[in-house]
Amino acid sequence: MNYPHADHSICTIQNYIYVIGTFVGNQVYGYCEVYDTQKDKWKLIADMRVPRTGTSLCVFKNNYIFAFGGRVDQKRIVDTIEVYDISRNVWQEITAPKVDKSSWVPAYMGLAHQITDNEILLFGGKSAVTFHIFNGCFVFDVEKMEIRERGSLVNPCSFMNTPLIFNSNLYAYGNDIYVHQYNIPEQKWSVIPKSGVVLPKA
Repeated sequence: MNYPHADHSICTIQNYIYVIGTFVGNQVYGYCEVYDTQKDKWKLIADMRVPRTGTSLCVFKNNYIFAFGGRVDQKRIVDTIEVYDISRNVWQEITAPKVDKSSWVPAYMGLAHQITDNEILLFGGKSAVTFHIFNGCFVFDVEKMEIRERGSLVNPCSFMNTPLIFNSNLYAYGNDIYVHQYNIPEQKWSVIPKSGVVLPKA
């Protein structure tokens, strides 16, 4: 790594691992790096426009990385959305009125994941309104550029792991005693106690 990273966010695309943002010495930085697992090499990429940590990252169609919310200091969570164009090495902020964010509550330590061709699910984390962990769930329509509510988690939860999709279900390992399961066709959340998790067979 070229810089120390803490409270950062991570996503993967093929053989690349992207590390976004850092919190070092009580300061938030927008440093971003990518690790090539085949060449065993780190490379700096463009900094985020708004430095933040604990942002919700989503790989979109293997060409873009969306970053939702995140913390800019100890007491402030931002309501900005940025998108990273991998081929151009450029971050761009998506701002109103280009995107309707009126029903969205930004979060710190929430998750984001693409669930359909044009939709990204955003859920959990610490609410920008109360700064407490909440059960908010939203969907961002990339084509329509709007965010709307999509039910809620069974239990409030923050996350530090990458979700995965298996058999039309999204699974997220929470910072609590549960694995949170989202049935994509039924648009319904449920929870599985971690002690009772059985890994699905491919």
